[in-house]
Amino acid sequence: MNQLEIRKRNINLREEVARMAKKELESVNRELESYKTALDETSGILIFDKEGIITFVNETTCDYSGYTKEELIGTHIKETNTGYNKESIYTSLWNTVSAGYVWKNEIESITKDGKPYWMEVVVVPFLDKSGHPFKYVEIANDITERKAVENELIKAKEVAEKAIFVKDSFMANMSHEIRTPMNAIIGFTDLLARTDLSDKQREFVTNVQTAGDNLLLIINDILDLSKIESGKLVIEHSKFNLKSALKHVYDLLKVKAEQSGLEFNLFLDANMPETVVGDKGRINQILMNLAGNAIKFTEEGDVTISVKKIDETEVGCKLRFSIKDTGIGIEKDKLEAIFDRFTQAEESTTRRFGGTGLGLNIVKQLVELMDGEIGVNSKPGRGSEFYFILDFEKAGVDEEIKEQEAEKKPSDSLGKLSVLLCEDNFLNQHLAKNIVKGFGFDIDIANNGQEGLDMLEKKKYDLILMDLQMPVKDGYQTTTYIRSELKSSIPIIAITAHSLIGEQQKCFDLGMDAYVSKPFKQEELLDKIREVIVK
Repeated sequence: MNQLEIRKRNINLREEVARMAKKELESVNRELESYKTALDETSGILIFDKEGIITFVNETTCDYSGYTKEELIGTHIKETNTGYNKESIYTSLWNTVSAGYVWKNEIESITKDGKPYWMEVVVVPFLDKSGHPFKYVEIANDITERKAVENELIKAKEVAEKAIFVKDSFMANMSHEIRTPMNAIIGFTDLLARTDLSDKQREFVTNVQTAGDNLLLIINDILDLSKIESGKLVIEHSKFNLKSALKHVYDLLKVKAEQSGLEFNLFLDANMPETVVGDKGRINQILMNLAGNAIKFTEEGDVTISVKKIDETEVGCKLRFSIKDTGIGIEKDKLEAIFDRFTQAEESTTRRFGGTGLGLNIVKQLVELMDGEIGVNSKPGRGSEFYFILDFEKAGVDEEIKEQEAEKKPSDSLGKLSVLLCEDNFLNQHLAKNIVKGFGFDIDIANNGQEGLDMLEKKKYDLILMDLQMPVKDGYQTTTYIRSELKSSIPIIAITAHSLIGEQQKCFDLGMDAYVSKPFKQEELLDKIREVIVK
């Protein structure tokens, strides 16, 4: 091939490459134009230089703002109502883009005729050869409708939160007002039951105790429901003797079962751990509720609580709790709704057996809060089985032994303690005085926190029982003074009818050593006294 042919061939190749490049460039330009058209139609585009002077705007920007191109081009971005006239927004924007970074924000702007609107804005800096910004491109999208929806949701959330707070406060105050006289009723009835009574008198006292316990159960159910709805019911994780807790529930309900002429059984898996980590109080509440229902809805036959280990690892175990009865049973079409709030199997059930229909709903929610599962099997006229499955962490044997030993210690093992009671309610003063003296301790009474402080200066006490709601100086102020001013470490047990969420933790944070909620049982108070004295 000669030189002339080679040159012609090279020329043809170059022309072909040029034609292909031109074709490709035209394709790219068409694609870019389509993107530009789409962007122009959906987004506002505004370009300003490094001085902040607007050099370009598209039609969409004019539609958003209400300004013409002539009114915007040549003006500084701070001089228009584009949102940059707010100093904090402008400073944030300029600090970011002048350093060569992309800035993104949601800003509220005002149209030329004064109508507010919201824009989602992205500002991109363009850099020169030396890497310094020389102009900036703003791409903005109208989000006014979205912000309106967000604001409505925020307002609705605020209204809901306020309603929950008002409800919680009402529930707590109602509880306080009911629990204060309930403490006296249940407490004095318990004291009366420990005296010599005729058979008729003991029957009457037992009936009063049963009515008081049922009323307290309803109050606790309503408060727990309120806490669950607020998301503020906390599941505790502490070591406790599970077998002892189960036997305690059995002992409490055995009397009720015997009064109904029922056989009451407790079967525990021999291989289940005695001591576990969990919420002892909530386990007791679930069992008391389910077993109590079983006894209530069983007119003859038996009720059985059984616990079986169904899985085990080195650190934990899975247990299945079952409560079986030979009672009235539940229709198949009612089983799905049995755990719903205010629901019972039949309307006639409420008339015949009583109840609020809250218990099973709370039980279900408590089990689920502990990451467990709950279910029911039942046949009308042949009885029911309610069961729930929970995972527990294993605990050390030393805790188990300590707990068993503590249960065996009587009050006289503490010696003759000198107790100061700070309480303003006369009936509760009289009740506490009789209970504490029954423990074999000495007790002095202060009508408010200030009286209590005056008495502390004159006499040495081993323990303070502190009511929280008192005139002159309440329990919080008094405890704070004892810990901060007197620098005293005397054990303080809060005794209160208040049930506000976080109340117990607040008491601990102020320096109190234990917490007892009214109404309380004598054994519960003695356990707390032993806990703070021997620790």
